[in-house]
Amino acid sequence: MLRKDTSLNTSSNILGINLDGERLLVVCGSPTGTIYERLFAPIPPQADFPTVLELIMVQSDRLLTLTKAQHLALPECVSVAISGNVDPETGVLSSAIDFPLWKLEPVRSQIQLRFNLPVALEQKANAGALAEYYFGAGQKAGNLVFIALAPAVRAGILTDGKLYTNSGGTAGQIGNLRLAAEGPAGLARPGTLSGFASAAGMLELARMRFPQHWEADADLFQIIRDAQNGDPFALEVFSEAGTQLGRGLAALTHLLQPELIVIGFPGCLLAELLLGPARAALAAAADLVVKCSGVGRHDDYLDSLLHLAPPVEGLDPVDDLAELFEVALEEEEVDTVGGLIAKELGRVPILGSTCEVAGLRLTAERMSGRRHRIATVIVERVEPAADAPEMEERAG
Repeated sequence: MLRKDTSLNTSSNILGINLDGERLLVVCGSPTGTIYERLFAPIPPQADFPTVLELIMVQSDRLLTLTKAQHLALPECVSVAISGNVDPETGVLSSAIDFPLWKLEPVRSQIQLRFNLPVALEQKANAGALAEYYFGAGQKAGNLVFIALAPAVRAGILTDGKLYTNSGGTAGQIGNLRLAAEGPAGLARPGTLSGFASAAGMLELARMRFPQHWEADADLFQIIRDAQNGDPFALEVFSEAGTQLGRGLAALTHLLQPELIVIGFPGCLLAELLLGPARAALAAAADLVVKCSGVGRHDDYLDSLLHLAPPVEGLDPVDDLAELFEVALEEEEVDTVGGLIAKELGRVPILGSTCEVAGLRLTAERMSGRRHRIATVIVERVEPAADAPEMEERAG
């Protein structure tokens, strides 16, 4: 089933929540992806849903105290990205490999009850796909696949700008693909794609292949740093993981023929150390680009704001654009965003036409109809000049 984006289309601030079995991230951000404040908290081992729900409330209260001190507008909606199988219709999480005690938990309704605000809930791989489509490497790709590597390998699929989902929210579990009779497991089964290429799986692979090379308490980030410093053992680990990742993506490539595959965190830290072998394994399957996540190390921040910045329609009123991005646009000659681009250019816009107005860069993303009018527009904030005051962004 292809599902249109169910955006919480608002110009107000948003409380973003990103949750998996290792940590909770809460952020206060804007619809355009600006992060004003953020807090992290570890998830207790074997935590049940009520325990994590209480942790969400405590951390959110702390975050809102910080935002009030900065005189920021309070959030008017909540956006949640969570691991596990989430039914997009009911907001119920049926199961999650990193939350083994969670069964049929009413995540969306319970969060909505406690905040008394509208709540958008999405599975983390789907959230990553949306974040890349709106903010990152996938902004010019209507058909893309985002590959999450934590807690397991999972695909978020966008077709013509719409998420692919199924009843129960179990789609995209490509990490269950069996690649070898034996091998690391991660949080899945031994020898699966998740076993070789997930964050947990790559750490297990390193310990399995070279049990004496690293200290017992070495984490994945230590092994990544070693690889970046040229450690041949670490390089071999990520070469094997990348090759298996490419093998696993081959079937997906044959099936979907995406314009772009974006690899999420921690793939963006490894870059070509992981993606080079993955590209080589994919070379015989299709001619496509495999990119490291354009959001980089901050992808979780933007995943938390997954529903907040859909492309603007060419027929949207100029006033709506001004309100959404909080800029002054007093136009009397044109009414629509597409008309504004034409006016600024002084000619009929074509696909890819770009102009800058009121601190925004407007790019014609898609055209439609016999007259090739602008269907959708990508809107980006223009970096201010070096001597101009900047809006503080605290995304790190």
